[in-house]
Amino acid sequence: MGRFTNPRDLYFGEGARHEVKNLKGSRAVIVSGGSSMRRGGFLQEIQADLESAGFEVRLFEGVESDPSVETVMRGAAFMAEFGPDWIVAIGGGSPIDAAKAMWIKYEYPETTFEEAGIDSLATVEVVMACEEEFDIEIDAEANPKTIGEFVDMVDKLIAEKA
Repeated sequence: MGRFTNPRDLYFGEGARHEVKNLKGSRAVIVSGGSSMRRGGFLQEIQADLESAGFEVRLFEGVESDPSVETVMRGAAFMAEFGPDWIVAIGGGSPIDAAKAMWIKYEYPETTFEEAGIDSLATVEVVMACEEEFDIEIDAEANPKTIGEFVDMVDKLIAEKA
């Protein structure tokens, strides 16, 4: 198993998914995309590992490619109702990007997305919340088109700062 920190710890390689057994807390949400993680048994393994570590686990499944604001808002509402200590994302870039955006809305519910005509997540509220939380400066000319592009941009700025 390998470990990469930039600025967060990323575990990868054989057996890496079982690291969730070492998390501390009482509630976790697993965010996943299509059904491949369930068909492959990975979703059930991670859920079982978390439950064996004493977690109550809820699943948020079906995140689409290039996740929509609506998906993020549904996920954030799901998390607000459940109150997880941990958000675990599996299944590829889209569930990971969506989970990060859901986390922003879960942790900072006062942060709003414009609902009419939105083609970018770079609204003033989101940008300001991210700049404050991560001590970064987002270029005013940046115009990400999807949640994934926005999250990638923020991740890059955090990594450059580290």
